[in-house]
Amino acid sequence: MALTACVLGMGLWLLYEVWHWRTRIRRREEPAEPGPFLDSRPVSFLVAAWNAAEDIGPFLEAYAALDLPAKELVLCAGGTDGTWEAAVSAPSGPDVVVIRQEPGDGKQGALARCWGHARGEIIYLTDIDCRPTTRGVARMLTVLRTDRASAVSGGVIPLARDLRHPLVRVRAAIDAYVEAGSVRPIKGLRGCNAALTRAALDSVGGFRVEAPSGTDYTLAQELRARGHTILHVPGAAMATRYPATVRGYVRQQRRWLRNVFRLGRRYHVREDVLLTTRTLMLPYVVIALGVLAVVWTPLWWFGVGALVGHGVGNRLGYQKQMGMDPTVSGAVASVAADLLASLEASFDLAAGRTAW
Repeated sequence: MALTACVLGMGLWLLYEVWHWRTRIRRREEPAEPGPFLDSRPVSFLVAAWNAAEDIGPFLEAYAALDLPAKELVLCAGGTDGTWEAAVSAPSGPDVVVIRQEPGDGKQGALARCWGHARGEIIYLTDIDCRPTTRGVARMLTVLRTDRASAVSGGVIPLARDLRHPLVRVRAAIDAYVEAGSVRPIKGLRGCNAALTRAALDSVGGFRVEAPSGTDYTLAQELRARGHTILHVPGAAMATRYPATVRGYVRQQRRWLRNVFRLGRRYHVREDVLLTTRTLMLPYVVIALGVLAVVWTPLWWFGVGALVGHGVGNRLGYQKQMGMDPTVSGAVASVAADLLASLEASFDLAAGRTAW
């Protein structure tokens, strides 16, 4: 009876999701071609690298291939796996500055060290496991130079080699759907793909605000508090490494949920707090329905099945919407991982954990 109710609930909700996605119109993306890149202002890329020795070489290769009029890379490297040694010994040009990241710096401290060496009029923030391209960077800087904003942020896509993992394909479909659309104001920054003017970063004191975790969210809200506009730039997605295991995915989502809830409250971003609160409650709703099914009537398993079916159907819909072959196993794993991440994030918040 319990299994029948759960399966029936999931099946009915999946049918609804199929109908729901079939009636949607795919979001259209504005042309992503940046056109002639005429901005000659020097660009400083700030990158923190902690225990990332294997990414040093590939990132430096991607950076060297960037065709920009003036650029520099300030790389703050450290850790226990030879990252510092790999960074200082890797082939690079005079436009690469390598400084040491000390234990306890965290990403915020490392970026503060980078900021102290940066000379560019445009500051580009990305991560060591990303692979920037001329096309994507030029697209970002083209929008930034229109003076419609002080900062811009783009989406992300997985490295091609990672798309064989079902969990990565699901996350990639969701990110692609969010990435589509037109240039529009947003409330946050994606720390692995963001650019802003030196004047804007100066106005918030660089990276002086304490941020044991959630560096990008902190910076975005500091900018918004001083009247700066942040624009989302479609067609400028940054290739980066996606977690391919459930444990890695949970770790990433757990940190994101905790940061957005905690920092959303600090900066009074009501929409973010409400959204994360709803997400954090989901595993407890599932647990409560399961308890009701055990102590009262097995029909409550129908509710569990409906909630899980909604999550799975939604993820299958995102994949279909973005032209991907749907992976059911990836959708199921994603739902389970999101529920576990919400549960662990709520434990973090209850325990008052802020650093990562």
